[in-house]
Amino acid sequence: MSILHRSLMAHRLATRSDGGPIVNPPPALRIVLAGLVAAAVSPLADIILVAIGTAAFHPPASCGKFAFATYAILTAIGIVG
Repeated sequence: MSILHRSLMAHRLATRSDGGPIVNPPPALRIVLAGLVAAAVSPLADIILVAIGTAAFHPPASCGKFAFATYAILTAIGIVG
């Protein structure tokens, strides 16, 4: 091993706060796939939470047409849009 190589290795170890091995960042494809999965799961989770919320919180008669379901649907539209 050359002196340059050893000094670069020592620099890499010195820059880590815990002295652990240097970890390469994930490939770009994994980042893109994680973003797509998150974008697909988020509206599904919102739909499930809307169903639970509308079943659990019944609107009082004084609320008129504005109820939990109204705001929940607007939230779902905001997430998708």
